[in-house]
Amino acid sequence: MNSRLLKIVFVVTCLLLYATKLYSWPLDPQAWISPWYTYTTINKAVNFNARSGSYDPDNGYPHCCGTGITNYHWIWPDAAQDPTPSKENPDECCSGLASCHFHATGVYDLHVIVTDDEGATNWDWARVYVVKVNIDGGGYVVLNDDDDNNSGYPDKDESGPITGENDLVPIYLSVDPPDAPGSVILRALSGGEKIKVWYEQTKQTQVTLPATWAPSRGVPSTLWVEGFAISSSLNDIELEFSYKYYTSQPAVDSDTIQFTVYSTEVPIIVELEDPKVNEVRSGLDEDSLCFWLNDERIPNSELTLEHTYEQVDGEQVLAKLKVTYIPPRAKLIIPGTNEVAASIADKVFNLMEPVVTTFDMP
Repeated sequence: MNSRLLKIVFVVTCLLLYATKLYSWPLDPQAWISPWYTYTTINKAVNFNARSGSYDPDNGYPHCCGTGITNYHWIWPDAAQDPTPSKENPDECCSGLASCHFHATGVYDLHVIVTDDEGATNWDWARVYVVKVNIDGGGYVVLNDDDDNNSGYPDKDESGPITGENDLVPIYLSVDPPDAPGSVILRALSGGEKIKVWYEQTKQTQVTLPATWAPSRGVPSTLWVEGFAISSSLNDIELEFSYKYYTSQPAVDSDTIQFTVYSTEVPIIVELEDPKVNEVRSGLDEDSLCFWLNDERIPNSELTLEHTYEQVDGEQVLAKLKVTYIPPRAKLIIPGTNEVAASIADKVFNLMEPVVTTFDMP
């Protein structure tokens, strides 16, 4: 064998020995947290798993303390509350599982460092989006059947812009963080056919429910609710504002408000009765009737009267008078307390004590 061939054999042998030595060197462990990204809300438990994906190439997947990965060291963000393992004792050797919750909205990163039985380490990280949504408003909204723009049609049957429109009520939306990934949804859980939602108070652009916005592209902070049909019961309209990252999964966080649509055609009823004097009625004097709403005298011609008569000495006298008045919206204090007063005299001109009552309009 010539010297050149001997050199080639020597070189190949050295390379083989070197490769064998390299392969036999211990390899670093591999760390892996699941899930990498989590979307949650305030004070809701979040769970992490570093066991299923982490492994030691020298010994395979860990089973418990001993060979393979022997320690998981968790590094928590300051906002993490009640973490397991704790911030004071962040090491544990077997489960590779951890949990915590967050007391404030924001974006937080946490880390895990894995150590194998030969002291080698590796790390991985996970990100948590803590998101909170709010919807404020609700209560009462009036049926929008007046004619603010003098068009001859009820405002609820028109689209805008409507000059002078003043019957819509605002609702307020917010999402924190304002640039959270995913989407927010406004929808009617019940009674959606009794209202309409608009971007502007003047009814220019309607919001079709359910409506979806991407926070990163902007969410309207104020929308306007219009009463379109009268409620059949109190709070029978419910709106939900929710946040989702995966549209096919349940909402991460949600908030609701309720509405009642009412009509201002509220009948005001006052019943007047002729008092007996010495157990005898003289009868009411209808011409002396006076009726006030919020200190404004209402003409008797606008009142609906229901008469009840009794026989007194062979003569019919007016014993009771039921007064009904349906005020136009302009005469009502909305919202606020309205006062009604009525007085009448009897036939012998004994002026009765005025009847005074109040009622609230939402």
